[in-house]
Amino acid sequence: MLAGAPLGMVSGVAMKWTSTLPVLWAFLSLGCPANEPPPPLVPARDVVAKVNGEWIYGDEFRREAQRLQIDDPEGEPTAGVTAEQLDILLTDVINRRLLFQAATDKSVLVSLNEIEASYQRMRSGWESGAFEKMLEGRGLTNSELKQELRQTLTVQRYLRDHVYSRVAVTDQKIFEFVEAHPERLSEPEKARVLQFVVATEEEAKDLARQIRRGKKSFEEVAMEHSKSPEGKSGGDLGFFAREEMPEVFARAFKMWPGQVSEVLESDYGFHVIKLIERRAERELEVLDIRDQVETELRREGEREALTRAVAELREKASIEMPKENELAKYQNP
Repeated sequence: MLAGAPLGMVSGVAMKWTSTLPVLWAFLSLGCPANEPPPPLVPARDVVAKVNGEWIYGDEFRREAQRLQIDDPEGEPTAGVTAEQLDILLTDVINRRLLFQAATDKSVLVSLNEIEASYQRMRSGWESGAFEKMLEGRGLTNSELKQELRQTLTVQRYLRDHVYSRVAVTDQKIFEFVEAHPERLSEPEKARVLQFVVATEEEAKDLARQIRRGKKSFEEVAMEHSKSPEGKSGGDLGFFAREEMPEVFARAFKMWPGQVSEVLESDYGFHVIKLIERRAERELEVLDIRDQVETELRREGEREALTRAVAELREKASIEMPKENELAKYQNP
């Protein structure tokens, strides 16, 4: 009964609807003879593949292909992507769809608050309007981005709770790894350095002069002027070995603590570095590297678990792939 409606009106509506059912059914049956099945459902959008009955649409795949394009030295996207890249991309897109379907089957959910928090982290640091311009260039709306974030967060939670949770790193595995890699118990000489990087040699010299004259601290200069990511934290690069960094940082191993270098040029720009501490080569105990080795073994175990999980899903799945050369139209997204 319709809430708030007179009884007679409800009865009249019900009678009229009931009386039209035979006519409506006859009309709908005109195109579907009793002995023939209805025609298959055909998507209105271009389709790339089908995974367990779900379509992967062409416009979605085109957006994925756009992300493969690497900017040239002038910041413009390259002409296109290769056929091999598209094949690898389609495999990855299908794998992600399978994982999302598996997460849905396990009733894995993420909240709207989690999606919004992830969205805000993604857009933080962008100047006003720049984030929206970036999305527009990728053919994405805010709503579509949040939908992608929902799927990504859902798959991450599924992997955490149903795939990676079975990965165990025991003390026995750690000791076996160390025995097989005795070089890990020897730590090379390391240096801890602050740096700032700017676009011109003149600017680098001027800023270094201000530091030496005590007008500004090194950390202040790095936070205010450096174009490298660690500038926000005062330019601190932490400890590194000589072979772990570009050649320009070899200078640190000839400096004394507190010394500020001359201007050093690299492909990234013009650097000035300050040595905080140098640590001589030393021998380590297993306990010194235990946490690091455990992290490495866990990541390796998670990669293997993911590979197995995807292989199992693909083996059970119904996947319809595009015909040969059908992906060629996405080479210039």
